[in-house]
Amino acid sequence: MSTIDTFLDAAATLSTGLSKRGIRHAFYGDIVRDILQGNPDSKEICCIVESAGMNTCPFRRVRDALQGVPSMTANFTPWSKRLHVVYTKVSPPIRIEILPSGETGPLSLDDSAVMMLRGVPFLNFSELIRARLKSWMIGQKDTQARDIIYFLQKYWRRIDINRIPEADMSVFLRCNTVAAPAWLAINSRYTT
Repeated sequence: MSTIDTFLDAAATLSTGLSKRGIRHAFYGDIVRDILQGNPDSKEICCIVESAGMNTCPFRRVRDALQGVPSMTANFTPWSKRLHVVYTKVSPPIRIEILPSGETGPLSLDDSAVMMLRGVPFLNFSELIRARLKSWMIGQKDTQARDIIYFLQKYWRRIDINRIPEADMSVFLRCNTVAAPAWLAINSRYTT
């Protein structure tokens, strides 16, 4: 089984547990580009989980949803205030970082922010770019830049410019000029 298949299996297992409890969620990370490009190897997957209320963290709800799921455990790291779900059905196990909605991705994970790939909910292209751009602004990792460039160039017709922070994109384009033609094409859709 390829890495991408094991990541998708882990995502599907987590998604099933969350969906049974009515917890809205969506995945993102390198895995999306890897699925779309047919790359059999993937290195990163995160799950954004919608909070129950404005001031609640979804970690307890995730831990509760995973009770009784034999191949998944939830590990909270107090010093970093992060929750990781570990899929133990494979070796090495797959770690999925759980992120509260609004922290990286959109606050609401409704149908307008989510798309299905291989039966698993992922952030749509606009939200993927927005989330990756937000992360890139902090760490400027090459993998994040590759994702942004790929989605801009390949899926520019499906990107909602209103979801992308213009100031952050300007900084990104100064460092990654190869993405400028795609961004101009997106802009032209909204100005004509």
